[in-house]
Amino acid sequence: MTRGRVATTRRAERLARAVIVGGVLLLAHVPAQARRVVVQPTPIAPAPGLDSALASAQPGDTILLRPGLYRGCYDLHRGVSIIGVAGPDSTILDAAGGEYVLSGRGLDSTTVIARLTLQNGRRSHANSGGGGIYLYESSPVILNNVFRDHLGYLGSGIYTNYGCRPVIAFNVLHDNEGYLGGAIAAYEGCAPLVYNNVIHDNRAVSGGAILCLNSAPVVLHNTMVGNVAKSKSGAGIYCDSSPALVEANVLAFNGEGGAVYWLDDDRPATLRRNLLWQNTAGDRGGACPEFVGRDGNRREDPGFPDLPARRLWRAPAAGGAPPAGAAAWDRRSIPSVPDSVLAAWRAWRRAQASR
Repeated sequence: MTRGRVATTRRAERLARAVIVGGVLLLAHVPAQARRVVVQPTPIAPAPGLDSALASAQPGDTILLRPGLYRGCYDLHRGVSIIGVAGPDSTILDAAGGEYVLSGRGLDSTTVIARLTLQNGRRSHANSGGGGIYLYESSPVILNNVFRDHLGYLGSGIYTNYGCRPVIAFNVLHDNEGYLGGAIAAYEGCAPLVYNNVIHDNRAVSGGAILCLNSAPVVLHNTMVGNVAKSKSGAGIYCDSSPALVEANVLAFNGEGGAVYWLDDDRPATLRRNLLWQNTAGDRGGACPEFVGRDGNRREDPGFPDLPARRLWRAPAAGGAPPAGAAAWDRRSIPSVPDSVLAAWRAWRRAQASR
């Protein structure tokens, strides 16, 4: 490495070995020459080392970012992971008004993005997406990050476009604004796993929190609070020809637009075991049928620890059963997605592909 202070350390190796999803060590079968590279900001320039680290990275490499501010827009590479050493509270990637923070094409699950804050991406022109992360035909693993203050026409926090199947889990997405999908958009043939995220105070014309168009995501155990969309356009979730599985989520205190909106019912979503509470414009809109009181969907106060401060994680129910909505995770770690959740996601994808 020629720019910045870059070193390979035992601590970096330990952290890279700890990247686990569903009990599977993602980096266990990387090439023997794979490196764990630490990039550290300098007092003079926020991130002179990240560009060069990415430019020289090879599949299997893990780039570990020490705490600090990294300004710029970066292209991801297949098999190259970016992980914050100290967690999202202290490791910030700032697009500073650029089009996006991270962009990836042709990625698979050997690319991991974890323990970072991504902020200030701007994709404002028509048919652009992903101020935080833009993905095209890509399926990386996105864990324990914060996405905030992005502006994008489609999916201003995370935009999945054409054939994407990423794992999006244990993230907080807040104060993002989009035209279609304030926080997340699944657009054209995408099937992301959206698991155990907190999605609050995002805005869009349609799909204040999540928008699905011709896609089949699995949206499981998320908490969506205070999101807003245009009237009758789904402040929580908007679906158009998207057989999504929407299960065990909390949709509460969402504003204009209603909690769930379907444009049509030729390929309807499946709603099970969701908890809804005080959504300003009601629980449903468009072609979405009445679902509260059926298939375990119910109205119930979620009892958040501190709603004004947006402490929205829920404790397990009696007997240790996982609650509807997002449960707390250790923000200093790289949490794992349960094998049972990954299996259910794969089964849903297979079922939709066979129809």
